[in-house]
Amino acid sequence: MVGPRTFLTLLLVMAISGGALAEQQREKPARKLAPGERFAGSVPLEGTAQAIALPAGDWTVVARIEEQGPYALVLLAKTEGGHLQGLIWARSAATPIGLGTWCAAGGGRQLVEPLWSGNAQAGDAEEGCLWVRQWSTGVNPEDLDDYWWRAFERLRQDGVDIPSGLIAAGYHIADGAAALTVEYSFNADDVNAQQVASWARDWQDAVVAAYRGRPAQSPSPAWP
Repeated sequence: MVGPRTFLTLLLVMAISGGALAEQQREKPARKLAPGERFAGSVPLEGTAQAIALPAGDWTVVARIEEQGPYALVLLAKTEGGHLQGLIWARSAATPIGLGTWCAAGGGRQLVEPLWSGNAQAGDAEEGCLWVRQWSTGVNPEDLDDYWWRAFERLRQDGVDIPSGLIAAGYHIADGAAALTVEYSFNADDVNAQQVASWARDWQDAVVAAYRGRPAQSPSPAWP
């Protein structure tokens, strides 16, 4: 028969082992993403335990860069009949990046606000912000990073028209160990900045929930 002290010791060992296993599973790197691959609902960021919340519909990987140091980056697009409905740019970092880099006016960012989430729990250490910005695809090649040009070229090869202007809803989340920056860009022919700002506020709960690996508590807004 196992005595009370031995039984409590066994319970303690099991709890520690289970916690360590859960932590290993949480930190298990996601598999590599392949250009042309399609996702719905969410997409895991390779090399991290983070995920990106995806608005309704199918989203296709149009460009990615290999993990460089602590960073990994991916671009996804949503199209229909040769019309670009949206682009998602996401960069994960396996290192904390403070809010000062992203959560201040400048760089075209407007309407910078603190993040809010409906599923916050005690112990959550994330902090972050959201913003809206308008940007142009018709700039000089040297003014856009190479992965954007690769993404645009792939879309053109697929018969997709690239609009001259986009309006983005952006988010930055950071905690003591990692960070995520993601922008959801809308075709400026389809929406205006006020519509994107309203969507950005409604969508922030889904962004934070995906980062934490929890279900969002707020209904997901429709893509404008």
